Amino acid sequence: MTTLTEVMAAQTQQLQALVSNQAGRGSSSFGEFMQTKPPTFTGAEQPMDTEDWLLIIEKKLTLVHISLGDKVVFAIN
Repeated sequence: MTTLTEVMAAQTQQLQALVSNQAGRGSSSFGEFMQTKPPTFTGAEQPMDTEDWLLIIEKKLTLVHISLGDKVVFAIN
């Protein structure tokens, strides 16, 4: 059975490859997002820990007005 952490790790790898292919796109917005010091997902012992991480990332993406298309790309960095 695949754990949530394994699924998130696999998705992160796939999305990092996508980010590499889109380097330079939206760089000023990405810089603004990184200034918010978003937390890095390193796994979770409880399902709510993952939910809390997602909510924090969503708030930070909204704060700097990231476009819908860039939200996933920015969140995985």
